[in-house]
Order: sequence, then structure tokens, then C-alpha cells
Amino acid sequence: HLLEEFEALRARCEISTTDRDNALEAARAEAEGLRTAAADEWERRRVAEAATEKMEIESQSTVQGLEKRVAGVDVCLAEAEARLVSATAERDALEERLALVDAERDASDAERAA
Repeated sequence: HLLEEFEALRARCEISTTDRDNALEAARAEAEGLRTAAADEWERRRVAEAATEKMEIESQSTVQGLEKRVAGVDVCLAEAEARLVSATAERDALEERLALVDAERDASDAERAA
């Protein structure tokens, strides 16, 4: 009878050891899975941060390029305005000369008529 109890107890201990080994292996596998997931998440974040930094640099470069283009347009606009002022002054001078020529012609016509 004692031998049967001893065998039953030993069998339960073997089952407990097997269960413990299985639980330990499952815990190791879970820990490894968590380590892998953490490493993957870290890599994903690193890649996302690098992409964000690259986009910020590209955006800054684009903004600087646009600012240069706007400055160029401002220069062109200032030059066009200066040409317009000059052309307007030339037109006004020509209109004055034309008025003088018209006045001289009218005076000459008046002298011939008299």
C-alpha cells in the first residue's frame, strides 16, 4: 500500500515538474515575444521619427525655396513698377510736346488766316 502511495506521489511530482517546465517554457516564449514586440515598436518609432525629421527638413527647404521665389517676384514687381513710372513720365512728356506742337500749329494757322 505504501508503495502505491509513493508511486502516486512520484507521478504527481512528475506531472507538477512537467507542468512547471511547460509553464516556464511558455513564460520564456511570452517574454521573448514581448522583447520582439518591443524591439519592433522601437524600430517603427525610430523609422517614423527619421521620416518626420526628413519631412521637416524637406518642408523647411521648400519654404526657403518659396521665400526666394517670392523675393524674386518682389524684385520683378519693383522693376515693373519702376518701368511703369518711367513710361508714364515719358508719355506725359510726349503729351506736353504734342500740346506745344498743336499750340504752335494753331498759332501758325491763325497768323496765316490773319
